[in-house]
Amino acid sequence: MLLVLREVLLKNAFVLWIVYLFFSGACLLSLPKVCTAETASGNGPSLEEGNIFLFGGPEDDSTLQWYVVESAHFRVLYPVHLQRLSLLISDEAEKIFHLLTAWTGYLPGKKIDILLSSRSDFANGYVAKGPRGLFVTIYAVHPYRAVSTGLDAYREWYSFVLLHELSHVFHLELRGGLPLVMSKVFGNVIYPNSCTPPFYREGFAVYSETVNQHGYGRAHSPVSEMYIRTACLQRMFPSIDLASNDTAIWPLGQTRYMYGASFVQHLASEYGESTLFEFNRKSGTCLFYTWGEPFRSVYGKRANRVWNEWKWKEEARSEKVVNRIKRAEVTEYELLSEEKGLLYSLAINPLGDLVAYSLRPLNRLGGLYLFDPKTGTTRCMKKGLYSFNIRFSNDGTRIFYLRSDIEKNLCIRSNIYELELRTGKEKRITAEGGAQGFSVLEEENRFLVCRSSPWGTELSFFDIDGKNKRFSCVKSFEDGALEAGFLLEDPVLSPDGRLVAFSFRDAGGTRGICYTLLRDLEEGHAAFVRVTDSRYRAYSPCWLGSGELMFVGDENGVYNLYTVNIFSGKTGRRTNILTGMFEPCVSENALVVCGVYSAEGFQVSNMHMDELDTLYWEQDVEIGPVAGTSTEAVQRSAADSSYRITRYRPGRWLLPGGWLPFMMGNSVGFGIGFYTRGNDLLKKHEYSLGLVYDVYDAEYKAVFSYSYNSPHFSYFGRFFTAQASDQDGFDPYFAFSPGITYALRKHDFVFTTEIAGIFENSYEGIAASLSLASTKQSIRWIGPDRGIIFQQGVYHHPQSGKNFTAFDTSMSMYSRPFGAVLLNFRINSKIFSGETGGLAVSGYESPAVFAPLDPVYTVGYPEEVEGSFGMDFKTTLGFPLLYVERGIHAFPLYFKNITLNGFYDAGIIMSDSPGKEFVAGDLGELFSDPFGFIRASVGAELKLNFLIGYHFPLRVGIGYAHTYGPEGKSGVFAGVRTEVKF
Repeated sequence: MLLVLREVLLKNAFVLWIVYLFFSGACLLSLPKVCTAETASGNGPSLEEGNIFLFGGPEDDSTLQWYVVESAHFRVLYPVHLQRLSLLISDEAEKIFHLLTAWTGYLPGKKIDILLSSRSDFANGYVAKGPRGLFVTIYAVHPYRAVSTGLDAYREWYSFVLLHELSHVFHLELRGGLPLVMSKVFGNVIYPNSCTPPFYREGFAVYSETVNQHGYGRAHSPVSEMYIRTACLQRMFPSIDLASNDTAIWPLGQTRYMYGASFVQHLASEYGESTLFEFNRKSGTCLFYTWGEPFRSVYGKRANRVWNEWKWKEEARSEKVVNRIKRAEVTEYELLSEEKGLLYSLAINPLGDLVAYSLRPLNRLGGLYLFDPKTGTTRCMKKGLYSFNIRFSNDGTRIFYLRSDIEKNLCIRSNIYELELRTGKEKRITAEGGAQGFSVLEEENRFLVCRSSPWGTELSFFDIDGKNKRFSCVKSFEDGALEAGFLLEDPVLSPDGRLVAFSFRDAGGTRGICYTLLRDLEEGHAAFVRVTDSRYRAYSPCWLGSGELMFVGDENGVYNLYTVNIFSGKTGRRTNILTGMFEPCVSENALVVCGVYSAEGFQVSNMHMDELDTLYWEQDVEIGPVAGTSTEAVQRSAADSSYRITRYRPGRWLLPGGWLPFMMGNSVGFGIGFYTRGNDLLKKHEYSLGLVYDVYDAEYKAVFSYSYNSPHFSYFGRFFTAQASDQDGFDPYFAFSPGITYALRKHDFVFTTEIAGIFENSYEGIAASLSLASTKQSIRWIGPDRGIIFQQGVYHHPQSGKNFTAFDTSMSMYSRPFGAVLLNFRINSKIFSGETGGLAVSGYESPAVFAPLDPVYTVGYPEEVEGSFGMDFKTTLGFPLLYVERGIHAFPLYFKNITLNGFYDAGIIMSDSPGKEFVAGDLGELFSDPFGFIRASVGAELKLNFLIGYHFPLRVGIGYAHTYGPEGKSGVFAGVRTEVKF
């Protein structure tokens, strides 16, 4: 056996080397977006949800003028309405550039591009790979309610986000040795440090944001400490492989930030900060996923051993914190929700007989739930609805909440909705977006809304009857002076309707609770009174009466519930727990509901105010005006007058920044040669070019595509030509296909139409195609519970005497009828009319190329078939046998689960061509099947799911199929499938 394996490896060494080069290069080319905040934790659309194919630039108005402000080391691209912010960003970026250069000892060799966008109401930033290298994108809005992600730990937001993202650039750009040589040859496609584990990439950036803010960052955030401390206490501390991958284990995507930052901080404190930079340099000289060796050479130990040393240290530190907390009686509470996961928001109605909360469990869909405290029953009101800022109406029959919409197929906008609890009917209240928090006023036809702004919070009074009166907490002036960085969150109206309480944070990073008179807000001259001390880091107020507030604070290192008298400042802590309590709500009958943290996620709990009579301590706090909220302008540093501002011209970004010696897709099976692509920073212009020899088809091929993208439509043109290698003369065939695509992003559909010119032998002519395809995927769309994926296409090719039309349809439906069981029903069919010889114009993925009809693949039968009609019917019933969720500490192979699938697979094929070994005849003959040639099989398959390269799925299947029909062959089969996104 070993000799045979050796012989196979020797004979196929070149092919294996090509495959390895492809996979490694693909992994490097598909550099994942590196984010400031993994917003899947409940503070907005996650990047996985938001990383969808959006046409056009990042703004919702394609007529906007775009400009570039160019400084010594940066080019900041911005729409015209963000010019003042672009100057501030340029100023801050230059300061951070010099800081990071001195700190890391590395000097980037080219200017760094920064793209300012206002297409999202949720603050975020990320680093992505563009055609000319790495660039930074920043959404021009401040974070809102970001305590649960640790994003609350900053002083100046734009300085913070730039520091984090530029730390990524200074890390990922490091290259040396062979990778540096390869980058000189192939261009901006080789980034070895992008293949270090995600927990280290994010951990290094979070550590940078902390030490370079003098300790005021997420590495020292109370929520980071809560995550790690609770994991230690409940014996759920992740091993190093779990922190390296995208897992379904809490805390999901936050693992890499929270645990990564603390681990990198451990490396710096135990081994010296200089070792971080040494490791970054050494890992930048290694190819692909070999970071384990430079780690051992720098730290003298393998990474998993150092991880365990840090884990033991954290466990010992957590025990000390717990022993300090247990000196007093620990508060008892009752859990309402059995599920644990992401808790978006919760509320209790005025009478205290109904609780609403929005929760997403880790392994299933979740949604908006209603809990009845009297009966103890819970029902899901609306699956897949993840809402913020839930508020009950006065009579308890309706709820109001915030959720996100995709506007113009492009922008993520947050609006207020109303849900009728009896009928389940949902209605949108606001339409302009930007809503991040609100309070329902007494008459219930007006809302006090906190709206997003590039500079801070804007307050609006929204009248359902159509009147919209605004008062802004951010004052703008013609001379560029701004009162910026002041955020107001969580507006709640007092029981008597006179006062409005907020949680706030100012530009200095101070967080607390304040209130003001509603009448003063309406008249536009509000003065905000602070009622908490800065040491509490207080937020999420709720009224206990007209003069008393409850809030969440972190005075003793753990999030607990506090009360404060707004007139005297007398403050007391009411709970004493080991983990953390969040978002309290109180009913008129004194029932308290709140979120409680555990190492497996958040749950909803309740208790009565009588149970919170105990004061663990009480003291007076000096109350006073909130700093920085006067109407006088606060001067910001003026931007350097030497900055050059020019109109945005995409041409300077369109030159390709790199190329690859291989190509796949676009009608190329596996091509060796030259492939490159490019786009401008706004992705209004995109193109790709391939000149390759396709080893599968034994043909020389050239492929060129160009797209112009607008917010709604994508206009494209594709050119394809091929020359068979076994032909004596030069006789290529080629095709040109212009087309237009309309992405119905709000409904997750893509509509495409194109007209193609075909020039091959006797098939010269015009081919028109229409295609409507869903882009929904079962997990990204509405979760693993159910989903539909389909594509419908019509391809018509008129020519002299040989007209034909091809109908192409495929549909998959997923559901979970029995809990963990996954039922998959899929049908594919193609119908061709006319004499085609088994050839047709292919569809959406590789248009305008002649290809054989291959719609049917039945297990146990030959894969390639030809015909004028084909249909494939598959039913799969899957049972998960084992969830492993484990990997190897320094090798990018991660084992997820094992699933047993039973299947029934049936296919039929017809053709008018004589001599073919498949069913020929009309539909009547087909269903009677006189020749016994309908393809069908039944069997079972064991599927093993892996992640390779920390991100890319690898599926290995082995099974047995029993086939029906003389052409089939029963027996064992195996298959391997991976998906690498470019």
